Amino acid sequence: MYLGKNQHITKTAREVIRKHCLTNGLGREDIADELGIVKGTLDNKLKMDPKNCFTVEEVLALCELTDDDSILKTMCAERGLMVYDPIETMPDGGNVLHEVLLGVLNIDIATGNLSKLTKDAVEDGKIDTKEADAIGEALKELRSIERKLEVMLEKSNEE
Repeated sequence: MYLGKNQHITKTAREVIRKHCLTNGLGREDIADELGIVKGTLDNKLKMDPKNCFTVEEVLALCELTDDDSILKTMCAERGLMVYDPIETMPDGGNVLHEVLLGVLNIDIATGNLSKLTKDAVEDGKIDTKEADAIGEALKELRSIERKLEVMLEKSNEE
């Protein structure tokens, strides 16, 4: 699958390859060889030649070869997504960080749900009993998630 020409992805690929070559005393011909293409083709891909685009497989191979996921992060950013690196240096293997991240994301989801319920309820100018109950339940869920996150953080500080 070809990615097409994207200046941000191409610029990031150029930078990743440049850093890897400098760090390891390599040339672009070494990178091209690892990718199974000739140097001229790699050069064209890095110049944004419309006839030569990186494939998904080549991007993955570059990430593996250089041990640098910057190109994938750029691709995700182009789609409005964020990539989080795992924290491997935490004593608990990153479990607390993972749980905190999930807790915060769940708060965001619950807040969005509460906002939608409230918006829908006030559109007609009044909040009926069913709508009030739904908003109340959404608030309870939000408070519950927040409290669980607080308790988890308190426990992680005690350890």
